[in-house]
Amino acid sequence: LTGGYIFKIDKPTGSGGGEGWESDFPPPANPGMSIFYQYEYPKADEITLQQKEYISDYVNNFETTLAGPDFDDPENGFRKYADEGSFIDNFIVNEISKNVDGYRLSTFLHKERESLGGKLRIGPVWDYDIAWHNANYYGGEEYTGWSYEFPFPDDYWQVPFWWSRMLEDTTFANNLMCRWTFLRDDLLSDAWFDQYIDSIALV
Repeated sequence: LTGGYIFKIDKPTGSGGGEGWESDFPPPANPGMSIFYQYEYPKADEITLQQKEYISDYVNNFETTLAGPDFDDPENGFRKYADEGSFIDNFIVNEISKNVDGYRLSTFLHKERESLGGKLRIGPVWDYDIAWHNANYYGGEEYTGWSYEFPFPDDYWQVPFWWSRMLEDTTFANNLMCRWTFLRDDLLSDAWFDQYIDSIALV
């Protein structure tokens, strides 16, 4: 019952079939809209009522805690329900690629059973065809600005409140900065990008 689950934030035209549940927490850019989570695994026609209740309650507990006054508590805050590292890496990938679909579409989340850790993790990442300066709308063509601060409140697909809230936690912000600094000296260094671009230019 406690896992594993895969669900997503996405348009209803994909594998999820549009079945799932609605978040109790509206997107900050447009409180009149909602965030909808779709079942991915177990599939919508296979998931039991008990499983539906479990995963929706778990996500609701995570969001309620994140929205609450003690959200940054190291033991009983949002980290009790979510793996901080996966959210940090997801943030970096979406921001460095300036992904206009990031956070609000094509976003998978998964939860393993309690015996395997049991926390909510975000990922794997996918669908970056209009990232990396390949979109000429919603700021995708700009070199500055933040993707999580999605600037168009009239779009139906909105960014959950998670990201702006997590960044209010100084520990999360510091851990994000440390992770970014580490990656810039390694997998996301200028030298690595130069080498990778040269390697595919010759293919």
